[in-house]
Amino acid sequence: MKTLTTLLALTIAVSSFAFTGPGDKNKKKPAPAKESQMAIMKLNHESYKLYYVPVESADEQKVRVNVYDEEGSRIYSKKHNTQNGFAIPYNFEELEPGTYTFEVINSDGSAIREVVNHTGLVEEVELSHMEAMVQRVSPEANKFQLIVVKPNDNDVVIRIRDAYNIVLFEERVNFEKGFKRIYDFDKISSKYYTFEIASGPTSQILTAK
Repeated sequence: MKTLTTLLALTIAVSSFAFTGPGDKNKKKPAPAKESQMAIMKLNHESYKLYYVPVESADEQKVRVNVYDEEGSRIYSKKHNTQNGFAIPYNFEELEPGTYTFEVINSDGSAIREVVNHTGLVEEVELSHMEAMVQRVSPEANKFQLIVVKPNDNDVVIRIRDAYNIVLFEERVNFEKGFKRIYDFDKISSKYYTFEIASGPTSQILTAK
C-alpha cells in the first residue's frame, strides 16, 4: 500500500521547453549525440524536471523512465515514445526526504541515471550550474537541436562555428530555466559544427557532426 501511495504522489505531465525566437519548432560530453543524454533540474522544493535527448536516429524510439527510492525500490515506471527528446516534470510533494534515482532505459537497453537529494525544503538554488545538450535532428539534413537549462536569469550567448572556426551564427537569449531551439544549416557544408554556450562565468563547448 505504501508503494501505491508513493506512485500516486509521483504525478506526471509531459511538457515542452520554452520556445523563443526564430526557427522555433528547439552528459556533459562535448561530442555529437551518439549517446543519449539527460539532466535533472530542480524546479522548486517539491518538483523536478527530467530533460532527455535520445541517441541520434531517424526513427521514433521507445524508452522507459524509472524512479527508485534510496532503498532501491522502484516507485515509478513509464514508457515513452520519442524521436527528438522530452522534458517531464515530477511532483515529489508527498514523498519522504531522501535520495532518489532517475533512470532512463534507452531503446537499445542501455541505461543512464541521475541521483537527486530530495530534502523537501524551500531552497534558493534550484540548479547548481548550466547544462547544455545538442543533437542532430535528422541524418539527412544539417539540423541540430540545442537544449539549455540554467538556474538563474543570466543571458545566454550562443555562438556556432563550422570546422574552419568561422562563426555561422551568434545570438544572445534570455529565458526562464529551459530553452530549446532547432538550428538549420542545411545549405552550409561542414564536417562538424561547434556550439559555444556561455552564461555568466559558465560556458560549454559542444561538437555536433
